[in-house]
Amino acid sequence: MRQLIVWLAALLPAAPALAQNAPLSALPERGAVLSTDIIPIEPAAGPQLMQTTVQAIVAAGGGTATGVTIPGFTCSGSPIIACTVGVPVGEVYAGPCGGAAAAPAFRELCAADLPPSGVTSGTYTAPTSITINATGQVTSIVGGACVSACGMPALSSFVWVNQGSATAIQPIAGGPIGMSVPDAGGSTNAWRGIFLSAPTCPWKVRVTIQASVPNTGSVTVNGLYLYDGTALIGFETAYFAGGYEERVEHITNVTTDGSTPYHSNMGFVIRNDYTGPWEIQIRDDCTNYYFDSSQEGVVFYNLYSEAVGSYLTAANVGYAADQSQGASSPGFFSLQNWQAYADANLNGP
Repeated sequence: MRQLIVWLAALLPAAPALAQNAPLSALPERGAVLSTDIIPIEPAAGPQLMQTTVQAIVAAGGGTATGVTIPGFTCSGSPIIACTVGVPVGEVYAGPCGGAAAAPAFRELCAADLPPSGVTSGTYTAPTSITINATGQVTSIVGGACVSACGMPALSSFVWVNQGSATAIQPIAGGPIGMSVPDAGGSTNAWRGIFLSAPTCPWKVRVTIQASVPNTGSVTVNGLYLYDGTALIGFETAYFAGGYEERVEHITNVTTDGSTPYHSNMGFVIRNDYTGPWEIQIRDDCTNYYFDSSQEGVVFYNLYSEAVGSYLTAANVGYAADQSQGASSPGFFSLQNWQAYADANLNGP
């Protein structure tokens, strides 16, 4: 245990600094602090934190320790007051980690004291490399898939597929990802999206998505997609003249439509406005893919399933959109939530 000493002038406020050749009338009151020096003391070997001695040069005069209080310190002496405390090894003198404001105290570091590492928290499977900095933070994971308690991934962890002139932003760490997708033109398709490696089964990925699309007569889709490097299976919300639907679509490649093994016309939607948000999930129990929908993101209902490998075996899972309306303006799409779990249960985390 090291000791931290703080020297104080008794019961008087600090005086302003004196200019050179200041007149006698400018001298401070008795007991006022004239100057302070911060002197760092290097800690001994081991996981101890740097300590500081604060020394105050005090003008001649009286004063006692009466009424001088520093939380955690013992103060005594006259006319110069010394406040001392033993510094526990590996602790800092700071306010609380959370909750209401409170007096500082000696405590261990907490997560709130540390800057973000840039890596999404959670459980990862089979990473090829992990980078750890000098303070023990994991700053990079390459080749692994987050499968439990992952939260919203960083945009930088996704890989674009067929980006073209599409763009994406994530202004707040752990917050929604906004994607702007230009129109592919009339009857031309172009799925553009951001993808992660598919977790090792069993798994499920649950997302919240929303879109704002131009007011034309053709179709715009966005959704959660499985991708094998060529073909895709899209669990999509499709917007078209007079309505929208949730559907599962087999897509030959990023520019070629395929078949639609499941669709359900859900009703009328106002065009050129925000549609959604939609709560959907895809599950993989190592035998089948399941495509589920929810009204509020808690209770899910299965809409469709098919055998893994019957159309493709996913290497990636991601968020994508295809706007093919012949509109001059792009479509704006929002991935508002992404949760990955290491189970294939219909409901529950």
